[in-house]
Amino acid sequence: MKKLKEEEKIQKALNHFERIPAEFKTIETVSHMIRYMKRGEAQTLEEALYFWEMDENNHSTNK
Repeated sequence: MKKLKEEEKIQKALNHFERIPAEFKTIETVSHMIRYMKRGEAQTLEEALYFWEMDENNHSTNK
């Protein structure tokens, strides 16, 4: 039941895919955003995008 609710939450968020800026509509970005939501780190697409941007910034500064 919990897994079904999580999947419904993710699907609902993906139904609002148009809220994601065009430059972030890539398979890689969306898969990361889904992962953040599945792990409960992000509750909305905006939060997931924020976490992805933070990870990308941290990753690029650590190179």
